[in-house]
Amino acid sequence: MALTTFLTSTTAFRTGVLLATAAATFAVGRVTAPTSVPAIGGSGNGRGDVNARNSGGGGREGSGTSVDVGRPTSDFAAAAGIDSAGIREVTGGRPMEEWLRHVLSQDDQIVRTSAFLRLLEQLETPEQIRAALTVFEGAVDRGRNGGEYAMLLQKWTQLEPKAALAFAETKSRGERWMAMGTVLRTWARVSPDEALDWARENPESLGGRGRRGEEGNAPMALALSQVARTNLDRALQVAGSETLAGRSRIPEMLATELINQRGSDAARLAVLNVPAGPFRDQLMQQVARRLAADDGPGTVDWVMTLPEQSRSSALSEAVGAWAQRDPVAAGNYLRQLPPTPATDASRERFAANVLRQDPEGAMAWASTISDEQQRSRALESLGRNWLRRDAGAAQNWIAQSDLPDPVKSRLLPQRAAK
Repeated sequence: MALTTFLTSTTAFRTGVLLATAAATFAVGRVTAPTSVPAIGGSGNGRGDVNARNSGGGGREGSGTSVDVGRPTSDFAAAAGIDSAGIREVTGGRPMEEWLRHVLSQDDQIVRTSAFLRLLEQLETPEQIRAALTVFEGAVDRGRNGGEYAMLLQKWTQLEPKAALAFAETKSRGERWMAMGTVLRTWARVSPDEALDWARENPESLGGRGRRGEEGNAPMALALSQVARTNLDRALQVAGSETLAGRSRIPEMLATELINQRGSDAARLAVLNVPAGPFRDQLMQQVARRLAADDGPGTVDWVMTLPEQSRSSALSEAVGAWAQRDPVAAGNYLRQLPPTPATDASRERFAANVLRQDPEGAMAWASTISDEQQRSRALESLGRNWLRRDAGAAQNWIAQSDLPDPVKSRLLPQRAAK
């Protein structure tokens, strides 16, 4: 429900989830046998052993035989807290950044992941993790190695969540979303109260908008997306106490979790137990939209039992979703309802959904909106969309219609000039 980051950053994140599962399994018991990966300087085709020790022989790098990888890390690395006996054991004494860059360049994912997990187990300080992350700022393929990048951020978050967030905020927009999402979801998993408090205090840390331009507290949406997976009731309670902007994705995300975790019938009951207010209204709308995509008739019947102040918007969402799947059935249902302010939003939504298939029918539906100002706005908006799709047909219809003259003048400025 996402926050719902995010995607490639989506692909990278999904890969990160799989790798994180592997990391958890790996951490149960350390693998003592060395992992075979190509020798540094080799062909990068998955052959050779980066941890091979050269006992004095002269094996050729890249040949698959033992090579000398025993050069010690620099004094600078040791002084900076980057070096450790465990890291040296994994890298065979090579500088960690050099070794990791080589590992991440391997085409064999099993080889690449196995070697990376061995290193990840030995990274014990924020300085070591930060040094590993610098490798991704170079020539490493971030799309392919997004999973490893996410795992480093997850481990850093477990040690210093605020420092990991500060690092994520320095990235460019697309990468910042993936990094912030990874850090906030990890923090919300291990320490939900702290993560939620930070999100509440830093609503503008992602520019105040979601990836798709949603308004509201984007960090809160990201943190709640994780809390909702493990404690949905807590997530609903927190969301109900927040001030949500008109286009916040929090109700959308929580509606999805509610239906997925508890089913349609329980979701209908659950929204009624949420305290009355803007969040409950938006949650009802999102639940109605999702349920109507599968069961239009049953959903609109349920919507008509909702409190009056919530009914109009929820019905609009339900009719809109139903119309996308079965516009004839949705239209027949809507035709039975009298044109009133309570059904105006549904008529406008239905007209917008059928404009592509039946533009004249859409204009006719918009003409049944009872509120004069809303009707005028809807007709003008539909007319503009129709003009963009089929200018000739739209112009002819508009010119011969009984639309108000001001609307015609705005839609057909050349005609008005005459």
